[in-house]
Amino acid sequence: MYSREKRQKAVELYIKFGKSAAAVIRELGYPDRHTLQSWYKLYLRELETGVMRDRYIRTPKFTEEQKQEAVRHYLDHGLSYSRTSRAMGYPNRETLRQWCRELAPDRCRKRRGGLQYTEERKREAVAALCAREGSAQEVALVHEVSRPVLYQWKNELPGREVQAVMTDTGDEAIRKTGEELLEEVESLQKQIKRLKLERDVLEVTAEIIKKDPGVAPRNLANREKTLPVDALRNDHPLKDLPDCIRISRSSYFYQHGRLLAA
Repeated sequence: MYSREKRQKAVELYIKFGKSAAAVIRELGYPDRHTLQSWYKLYLRELETGVMRDRYIRTPKFTEEQKQEAVRHYLDHGLSYSRTSRAMGYPNRETLRQWCRELAPDRCRKRRGGLQYTEERKREAVAALCAREGSAQEVALVHEVSRPVLYQWKNELPGREVQAVMTDTGDEAIRKTGEELLEEVESLQKQIKRLKLERDVLEVTAEIIKKDPGVAPRNLANREKTLPVDALRNDHPLKDLPDCIRISRSSYFYQHGRLLAA
């Protein structure tokens, strides 16, 4: 990131050298041609409007009016974070909850009860987060928790683990070895891959077959089961797909050959 002074110097040389980006780059060693041209356009807008802008200052994703409107909808329609997010189209529930705490702390619904997560479940979720191949949101969905809470656990658990070791003086305390932790991470990775595979099979089956949305892939005919396997074989190992959709490999290849010959 370049300071305003460096950007201004580059623009002044750009004007001085007859808008020759190559000459400026040779003189200063920065920036590239497209960046210099964008700095020049920004310079012209500032001259025209009289308002200095810094394109590197990140603007909020939502305006103050949008925040107030979302909170107002939440208060007027049953205090439901989910319904408000669906009706407004923004934001996610956690963000809406923060807005309500900020703008209407006395009226927003407080969390009562809810799922209780053991330290073991939190450790498993954090291990899956650290070893993930997909997005953090996918890990959060698997462990039935929101993405911000998942990262909160990640920040909190190491400290709790240290405290537990310091306060535990018994000889029978269970300590997982590094090898056991690696095995646990590997097991969690396999579970996540399996869940993603099953989810993709259900989605593709519903899209391709166009049957009752509640139909189970295993209840389809072998010819119908072949279609989602073909659709997903580039995204998942072919050896895993027939087993997931409950079709034998020999039946799949037989139906696959018939479809190609049709």
